[in-house]
Amino acid sequence: MKKTGVYLRVSTEEQRERHTIATQRRAAERYLQQQHGVQVQWYEDNGVSGMIPLADRPAGGQLLHDAREGVIDRVVVYKLDRLGRDPLVILTAVSELEALHIILESMTETLDHNSPSGKFLLAILSAAAGLERDVFLERSIEGTNRLAQEGAWLGGIVPYGYRVTGKQRDARLCISDERIEGCEYSEADIVRLIYHLTVEENKSCFAIATHLNDLGISPVYARDQRTMLRGKRQCRTSGKWTPGRVRSMIVNTTYKGIHYYGRRSKKVRDVIERAVPAIVEASTWEQAQQVLQGHQLFSKRNAKRQYLLRGLMKCAHCGLTYVGTGTDGKRDSYYYACSGRHSRSLFHARGEKCFAKAVSGAEIEALIWNDVEMFLRHPGALLSQFETQMRAQAANYDQLLQCIASEEAVIQEKDQEKQSVIGLFRRGRISESDPDQQLDEIEAETQQVRDRLAQVQEQVSLLQTHSSSLQTAEEVLYALRRRLHERLEQPLSWEIKRREIEALVKQIQLETVEGNDGKKTVRVSVTYRFGEAIDLCKTYPSPQASQASQEAKEHVLLGSS
Repeated sequence: MKKTGVYLRVSTEEQRERHTIATQRRAAERYLQQQHGVQVQWYEDNGVSGMIPLADRPAGGQLLHDAREGVIDRVVVYKLDRLGRDPLVILTAVSELEALHIILESMTETLDHNSPSGKFLLAILSAAAGLERDVFLERSIEGTNRLAQEGAWLGGIVPYGYRVTGKQRDARLCISDERIEGCEYSEADIVRLIYHLTVEENKSCFAIATHLNDLGISPVYARDQRTMLRGKRQCRTSGKWTPGRVRSMIVNTTYKGIHYYGRRSKKVRDVIERAVPAIVEASTWEQAQQVLQGHQLFSKRNAKRQYLLRGLMKCAHCGLTYVGTGTDGKRDSYYYACSGRHSRSLFHARGEKCFAKAVSGAEIEALIWNDVEMFLRHPGALLSQFETQMRAQAANYDQLLQCIASEEAVIQEKDQEKQSVIGLFRRGRISESDPDQQLDEIEAETQQVRDRLAQVQEQVSLLQTHSSSLQTAEEVLYALRRRLHERLEQPLSWEIKRREIEALVKQIQLETVEGNDGKKTVRVSVTYRFGEAIDLCKTYPSPQASQASQEAKEHVLLGSS
């Protein structure tokens, strides 16, 4: 005698709603008690998603195997959605059972997949199962997003330096100031130490990892059952600090007080930015990013040759960086070429290479260093330019202050006009409709004045910042000159030249230009930086430039193939 297969399934989402296997099993036992002499074969998929095809589930695959072997001739489910939560999955399962001549029954629904109307109802029930799941997921995501916005910690690996207090919706991320077992530091102290070594001592990730390993500080979380922190990793990790681990911590925005929930989710969902306790200041975090970028651009790595301008030169056509390349068989011959010349995929989606020409390394390095050395030896002309700019800005500053006072006076006049209109209305001199129209007009005019005032105040703020940068520029230039006054008279090492170029040169842009005779030249535009916010762009003329344009010139080099 063939058996009746009872298929039971719950998913992880439904388990949270307490729709357990036991509930379905009790309902099935009551349903089958009315049918005497029925032999039952149970198939249970506990914690299996309804989006997985029936044949790919452990118990579902066994059910289909037994159906093919003739062990069962009927399948009973609590509800049609136990076969799946997607219409295609459900209808595929029904089709597979029909092909095996298996009778499908639902304890809570009437199924008839032999008649046209029955098949239509089956399709509706399948769609309803999919709709129910979609609505459930939508509400679940809305609920978790709301909790995330409120600051609740909803699971996942807790960042090093933090711990979780509270449970469920009251769980919050807080700084871990507890001492690490066998160490005088806490996890938060280690995080602060990493940022200190990065910002204050300019250490690389490799050097920081080595330093922490030498101190005997383990990155592995405490495993003592009495002090195990809730929410930490449940599996063992490497017991050594690595450069990659250090870098991941430095770039993690959580340490400056900003955590992004949902960024690592495999599902498409909104990423929620929320505030958490900061271990380091935001300014320290930003400085650490600049140090990392500087290490990435300017570190020696495993280069066989020292390129003085590495990381500073950008292509005007594709925006990629020029990289140094040696010449085969010529030890002292080298050149800089755009990265887009080496990789088709980097430059354009169509697979084209960048057409920018390469330049002689020795020639362009000498060109840039001569400029830097000129600034250091003879800063007078540049400082005179600073002084002229500061005088012009002082005049503009006074004009802007007068403009602010004028706009503020207009706003006061508009406020008086409002009071006058209100006074006329109270004395009955104007009707009820007149004040609304006049007050709206006055408010619109006042808003225009406020907008103009905000623009002027923004200009004042930018002017103050620029003035501060000019003063800093003067200080930096004098400091560099004092530091190198004696060294400039002697041959300088590559390291000294590189350090001074990094201090003065912000970016070098190279543009390939084709002349009327078909020859290609490279125009070099150098942006110098003095202080933090000011860029002084110095250009040099091509041979065709007129004498009247000598103050705005560009370097022109013959391009290499």
